[in-house]
Amino acid sequence: MVPLEVTHTALVTPAVLAAMMAASSSTFTLLMQQLLLFFASTYRAEFGFEHPPLHDPCAVAYVIAPQLFQVRACRWGGVRCQVQLVGVQQPAVLRCAAVPSACS
Repeated sequence: MVPLEVTHTALVTPAVLAAMMAASSSTFTLLMQQLLLFFASTYRAEFGFEHPPLHDPCAVAYVIAPQLFQVRACRWGGVRCQVQLVGVQQPAVLRCAAVPSACS
């Protein structure tokens, strides 16, 4: 599983769009350009991103050509919580502890 913060580093910059268009002017490439420009404007308006990330294309590219990626095994941290229900109309007891991240 690849978290979104990783694919937020693969951005569609103007240089990426220009390289894509220089490589091909097929109908498919033009369609991809229009989709990426749509996502660029949406990400800018909704999230304030200067350039949109390539979440789904990164996933597809990894399936097709995993050698394009450097991969490390990681266990992502988070918070593990235990809830103890005390009784009717009484507050629950909630104990949470951070789970550390680790990569090899």
